[in-house]
Amino acid sequence: MANLTAEVTLNNRPRGMSSYVVANATTVFAGSIVGVDANGFLNKYANAGTERIAGVCLQTVTGNTSAVPPVEARVNDTGLILTKVTVAGATSAATVNSLVYCTTDNPVTDLTTTAATSRAVGFIVRWHSGSINDVQLFTQAEQQCLPA
Repeated sequence: MANLTAEVTLNNRPRGMSSYVVANATTVFAGSIVGVDANGFLNKYANAGTERIAGVCLQTVTGNTSAVPPVEARVNDTGLILTKVTVAGATSAATVNSLVYCTTDNPVTDLTTTAATSRAVGFIVRWHSGSINDVQLFTQAEQQCLPA
């Protein structure tokens, strides 16, 4: 090993957007919660204990792992705050900071405070009224730190 003696240009990309190869014959939709399966492919978030949230999909594509190059989808992995979404079980300000689970890839209708089989996908940061809340999604790194 040796210290640098001249400047170097590093290949890099900014944080906040990742790209993953989509599982074969799987359609992921823009706005859906997506996860990475045990094989490293992007899938619809399916509430499986082995799956990790990747973020929110930014485009609608259908995976074709035989294509050259294989089909990829861009994902916002910053831990977005979803504003004014319905969260089942979160009907008062007392639920702020409660963990939120998603039973499917649909963050519009399937968020709940009831523990699911997988890890939480985020937590409530603001209660508005009724079951309308703001939910901050976890990044992959944050979700990795949650207990199984």
